[in-house]
Amino acid sequence: MKNNIKTNLLKTIPYALTTALLFSGCGEKSECELPTRHVHKYIKQVEDDITIEKYILDEQLNIYGYIWQNEYIEVNKVDEMVYKLLRKNGLFEGSNNWEYLFNLMANQEDYLEFYYEYTTIEKYTTTDENGEEVEHQNEVVHKGWTKKPNYAHNTGKIRLYHHQFYGFKLIYENDKFKLESSPLVDDIRDVIAEYPYFDEFCVTKIYKEFKFAPAKLKYLTPNDFDVFESPDLENPNLEESFTRIKK
Repeated sequence: MKNNIKTNLLKTIPYALTTALLFSGCGEKSECELPTRHVHKYIKQVEDDITIEKYILDEQLNIYGYIWQNEYIEVNKVDEMVYKLLRKNGLFEGSNNWEYLFNLMANQEDYLEFYYEYTTIEKYTTTDENGEEVEHQNEVVHKGWTKKPNYAHNTGKIRLYHHQFYGFKLIYENDKFKLESSPLVDDIRDVIAEYPYFDEFCVTKIYKEFKFAPAKLKYLTPNDFDVFESPDLENPNLEESFTRIKK
């Protein structure tokens, strides 16, 4: 299997065909007639200056926002198994899309939620067998989590939510490939060497709970806590090892 899809196998289809494809609509196929096994590069515009690129075993011009490109690489049968699995799970190579992944990390922010609990009395009436109205009342407990620090019924319990990231690697077992997810990490650079594949939103949330006097809640921010590590956003470079910094 070719581990680096940006190898010397990169080729280009004639310019005339490429120009014609620029005016083709969604759902159409390219006119590619290459006789060899190959996969084409596809690019999706995520933001004005950020894209995701991946190689897909297909000739559709538009696959859920990923646009067919004239660039391709030759593959073998084993490679095809890999690309089919990556496509099924919506994965791309992280090293080829580091700008997107770094931007994804930079856009996540820790936040606080506050636990509230209070009781209300609800009254209602029913009619008995004699046709007379009977009054009833029930205690109703209201509880949950809110982002409002000055909510009147906050109890002082706090959750600090933190974002972590994960990737995937390929495992070959019983004559087929499968995916294994990485440990959750604070910075994608911790796992990208061993787990090189990612989906578009490879983020999850964890939290820790604390207890404060309710009167202090409105003054707290995530920066008042020093319990989670953060990605090194001052260093935008892709490195296999680095030193993380605390907030």
